[in-house]
This record gives sequence, structure tokens and C-alpha cells, in this order.
Amino acid sequence: MMSNIKSGHPILIKLSGELLLISPDTHSKENKSPRNRLDAVSKQIKKLSENHHLGIVIGGGNFFRGGQHGKAIGSTSKVGHTVGMMATIMNGLLLKDIFEQNEIEVSLLSSIEIPGIVEIVSQDKIEHAKQNNQVIIFVGGTGKPFFTTDTAAVLRAKEIGSKVVFKATQVDGVYSSDPKKNNSARKIDQISCEETIRLGLKIVDASALTMAEENGISIRVFAQDQEDSILRAASDPAFGSTIVP
Repeated sequence: MMSNIKSGHPILIKLSGELLLISPDTHSKENKSPRNRLDAVSKQIKKLSENHHLGIVIGGGNFFRGGQHGKAIGSTSKVGHTVGMMATIMNGLLLKDIFEQNEIEVSLLSSIEIPGIVEIVSQDKIEHAKQNNQVIIFVGGTGKPFFTTDTAAVLRAKEIGSKVVFKATQVDGVYSSDPKKNNSARKIDQISCEETIRLGLKIVDASALTMAEENGISIRVFAQDQEDSILRAASDPAFGSTIVP
């Protein structure tokens, strides 16, 4: 397995905060409980960590989106984005707890230090976690407002030595336009960072794409809710879409 990415190569996985979203319709057969979703992801992470150093960046959209919710409330942009970064810390704490319940060794590192709750990220702590075969959960975004978790994911990929970011999201790849708004949108199997920016495709932020291009990092985009999606991304080059530097 894992024929797409060689054994031992680090992988950075960007998970959507939607993973922890609690549906108002908890009795719907179509909606898995957050715990079921988290256990399914935990199983994949545990398997993948047998052959790869893993870093995870978790979003915070289930709690608060800096631009969207901050604007709705009427907060300043800086405060809205800061609250969004704090939301990722809450998700990281929950993710760490569930991973540990699934017997996964975890290091939780944040761009924003909260004594007694989460440690500040540093290259020394990253290397220590890798030496101890710990999955690293990165929270707090980049530590600066106005940057999304897409940019944080590419930054952390660079820090752990990964040449690929797995972006597990709500769509199954990169499309020529928003497939939720345009039924004629065409799925693109492979596209460059430069072309993605030029076409104005919003699947990954422009700042993240620029950083990925400059550092030779590919971004694999796939649907988070597909069965064994993370393992499939690691083993099947045709799964999802790939944005290449």
C-alpha cells in the first residue's frame, strides 16, 4: 500500500473543522455522529503513521470562521480572525483527546501559547515529536490574523519536511468553477499552483498556493467524508485532484 508516497516521507494533512460539526438532525441516517467520523479518521491516521511522520492542521469553521462570522457579528477583521484561530485550538484539543483514546501518540503545538493547555510551536519541538513517532497536531493557524489554515498547512508542511499537503475538504477535487453553484463545472485531475491562481479557483487560498509553489509542495484535494479518504490519497495518485508546484 502507500505506493503513491514513499514510506518514511512526512505528510501534512489539513482537516476541515466540519469533521467535528454536530448536526442538528442527530437522528438522520445520512449524518454520522462526530465521534464516528473522528474514530474513522483516527483509524486511518494510526495506519498511516506506521510508515510516515504525520502533521495535521485542523480548521475551526465548526465553531467560528474569522471572515464570515466575524463580519456577521460586526467585529473588526483582526479580532474576527483571531477568534477563528482560537477555534482551531479548541478543535485541536478535542482531536488530540480522541486520537489518544484510539492509542495514537500525539503532540499538540500551537502558534498561540496558552500555558497549561497548549505549547507554543517550535522547530525543536517538531523534531522531538518526529523522533518519538508522535502525530503532530498544529493549531492556532499561523499565529497572525488574515491568513487561513490553508497557508498554515503549507507552512507546517515545510517545517516537517513534507512535499505534499492533503487537503481533506467538502468537495472531491478541484473544479473549473464552484460545483455547488454550477452543474457544468468540470473536475480537474491536475493543475499547477500558478494556473489555479490565474483562473481564480477558490479551493485553496492564493497565499498558500504561492508558498507551495515556491517550496515545491503539492496539494492533494479530496472529499473528507469519502470512506478511507486519507489512506486512498496516500496510495492512489488518481484520487481527488492534485495542485502541483
